[in-house]
Amino acid sequence: MIPAMSETAPDLPNNSPLALARRVKGYIAALISLAQGYLEPDDTAQTRASNQMEHGATVKLRTHIHRLEYQLRCYILWLAAQMIERANTEPGYLSHLKNLTSIAQAQPSLGAALSPFHVCGTQTETDKNTLSGFYGCEQQTKPTNNPEGQRPSNSIILEQERELRRLTAKTPSIGGFQILPSPKKSRRSSRTPGFKFTPDPLRLVDASRLLARMNRLPRVLKRADTYAMKLVLSNCKSALPLKKGELEGDQTSPLYIPPFANWLPPDTLWSSTEDEAERTDLNLLHYLASSALIRAGHGPPGTNAADDLPDLTPLDPLPPPQIRLLSHP
Repeated sequence: MIPAMSETAPDLPNNSPLALARRVKGYIAALISLAQGYLEPDDTAQTRASNQMEHGATVKLRTHIHRLEYQLRCYILWLAAQMIERANTEPGYLSHLKNLTSIAQAQPSLGAALSPFHVCGTQTETDKNTLSGFYGCEQQTKPTNNPEGQRPSNSIILEQERELRRLTAKTPSIGGFQILPSPKKSRRSSRTPGFKFTPDPLRLVDASRLLARMNRLPRVLKRADTYAMKLVLSNCKSALPLKKGELEGDQTSPLYIPPFANWLPPDTLWSSTEDEAERTDLNLLHYLASSALIRAGHGPPGTNAADDLPDLTPLDPLPPPQIRLLSHP
C-alpha cells in the first residue's frame, strides 16, 4: 500500500489542473519512497545505492509505475482536450500555442512558466531532484568531445559518440514517454515455446531500467503542459478547426486510446493500489480525460457526449386522447 502524500493547497479547486498535478506528484514521491525500501544494500560500493532488487519487488514496482504512467497519460490528454476546446472557440488560441511551443523550445527553463495552464510553474530545479534518491536514477550525462557544440558530420564519429554516451551514462536508455499507444508489431515465431519454470521471487535482479523509468515520472509531470501542446499541434492539425461532432464517419481521432471506450479505468490498474485517495484520483483523471475528449469531438468513433446516456423515450407520457365530436345529421 502506498500512502497518499497530497500537496494540494486548501484554496485550490479540488479538480483544477494544478491541484491534480500536485496530488499526482505526491503519489510519485510515495512510489519512490517505496522503491527505496525494495533496494538491496550494496556492500561493495558505499558511495551509491545498489540497483539490485528482488524479482518479486520488481513485479510490484512495475505495476505501480504502470498505474502512474496511465494517470500521467490521462492528465496530459485532459489538458490537450481543454486546449482543443479553446482553439475551437477562440480564433487566436492556436497561434498562441504555437508561439508558446517555440518559446519553450528556445528557452527550456521557461517552458512551464509560459504554459497556458501553469501546472508546475512554481516547481524549482531543486524540487525536481528531491524526488529521486537513487544514484542510478539521475539524469544521463552527455559527454562530448566537441567543445564548440558543432555536430560532427562523419558517420563514424557519430557512432563513436553514441557508444561513448551509452557506456558512460548513469542510467540506461529507455526512450521517450509515449502518451498515445504505438502500433505493436506482430512477432510470429515458428518455434513452440518451451517449458519455463516460475521465476524465484527472491532472486536478485538488476532494476536499473525500472528505476530509470520511475525516475522519468516527475520529469513527465513537470513537462505535462508542453506534452499537451505538442500533442495538439502535431496530431490534431486537420481536426482542430472542426467543431463538436464534425469528424467524418467512423474516423478514429488521433487522441483516442482504447481504455476510454469504458467510463471506468482498467480494473487491473485500479486494483493495483489500496490507497482510496489514489483510486479516486485515478477514476477522476480517466473520466476527465475521456469526457473532455468526447466534448471536443475526439472520442471513440461515432461517439458524442450523449451516447452514454440511456434512452428514456419509453418513459415519456402517453399522448392525450383525441376527442372527436359526432357530426349531427
